Amino acid sequence: MMNKEITLQEPMNNYKGIKNILKKQVQNNVHTFWAHLTDNSGQTLEFRQLYKQVPDDVSEVYSPKQLLDKLNERV
Repeated sequence: MMNKEITLQEPMNNYKGIKNILKKQVQNNVHTFWAHLTDNSGQTLEFRQLYKQVPDDVSEVYSPKQLLDKLNERV
């Protein structure tokens, strides 16, 4: 399941869906990377789980724990 790139577009609802996924990955010690894509104003556009390579439109890459910590700071 975790071998595919996953893209989540989620409205500003405290990021409940992405946080649940990240918490499970941290608990299960899943080794993967995520990108948090934003627009120029800092609004979230999407979350993307990366597979094999980092696309050109991604500038910052996070582990599940790092991204979960970042989201918990924002809300």
